[in-house]
Amino acid sequence: PPHLDPLTPRPPREILRFSGAMDTPRIISGWANFLAVDDFRTLDSLLVRSEADAGVQRSVYRAQCTARRASSNSRFNLQCTGDPGAERSMSLVAQVEENGSGRIDWLSFGPAGTVRDVNLDVGPAQRSNTESMLRAAPKTAALSTRLPDGRRLAGVTIRWSGKDRQDSASGTIDAQLEAILVNDFALVHRAIDRVLEHQPALLDNVPLMRAKLMPALLAELGAPGESMSRTFRCCVDDTGMPAPTLDAPEIDAVVVAEERLRPFFRYCATCHFTAERFPPNFLSGKADQVTENLRRCAPRMLVRLTAWEIPPDHRAKTPMPPVTAMRALGTSADQWAVSKELEAMRDYVEELAREAGQATETSAGAYQNYEALPSCLPSDS
Repeated sequence: PPHLDPLTPRPPREILRFSGAMDTPRIISGWANFLAVDDFRTLDSLLVRSEADAGVQRSVYRAQCTARRASSNSRFNLQCTGDPGAERSMSLVAQVEENGSGRIDWLSFGPAGTVRDVNLDVGPAQRSNTESMLRAAPKTAALSTRLPDGRRLAGVTIRWSGKDRQDSASGTIDAQLEAILVNDFALVHRAIDRVLEHQPALLDNVPLMRAKLMPALLAELGAPGESMSRTFRCCVDDTGMPAPTLDAPEIDAVVVAEERLRPFFRYCATCHFTAERFPPNFLSGKADQVTENLRRCAPRMLVRLTAWEIPPDHRAKTPMPPVTAMRALGTSADQWAVSKELEAMRDYVEELAREAGQATETSAGAYQNYEALPSCLPSDS
């Protein structure tokens, strides 16, 4: 169907307009799709390693919890609710095993954001006469657990009263939860500021160039320059490589100079004067071969050229040359539809079809049976 043809202009599915801070997450999430997963892993590992040296800020969030032991007597089911009026408050639902594992189902830091489905490494319980304590940290097999603002969840600590875990084995336990957030992502903000200072063109009003931007950013964060260069060099460094070229088609100067064929070479050559069989390279070859190609292709070409007479909403086939090529051809759809060149091409193709005894009608039936019309090139066999 013409509406699915990639050469047919289609209205935008959606127009995104940036109207303020509320649109920022959507824009950032879309922009992030241009980066590779390995970029995030490299960035995350650099931030974790740089934490100690950079003196990044740590924040402690607290909440009161109700912990109920499961039947195994080694697992806590935690439900925690913080003080809504406190500056650093949180809420949590989780399970923690004293034997070394755990899982956060849901952890909310209020306006700062929420994390979900976080597996934990749980250390051994530490007990004194008056208090027991468990420390846990997110497992980091892939990426650290981070809030939308980039802060990393470094760990959680659970404290409860009682010198032995059997004291409240059959009931609930009042516990206190502390979560530590590390603002190591502040290092990224500083690195971006330095990139803006030294290489502003990377973040200017140009398409995102991951292969140029990421090495510059990671280098500011202390990544080894040579390894970063090797990682991204394949995408942007063409030193020593020959200029890209297409296989040259067979050129016949007589054909190119033929007056009635000039419009075809002017408006169709970009796609159809190549060494490739798709799109059909009917303009390649010696004079007799090109003429025979056009004669074979005439019924299909006539349908495509005549489509310019039909309103866009009623076209059964995409017109040729396609609307998307008009600007590159130095014209517009409105100008081309009434041009002398289009009329001349259509007259010539119709003449060829008539000489070959082929149909020249372009009614609805011709559009519906388009695939049954002769192909533009002889088969390979």
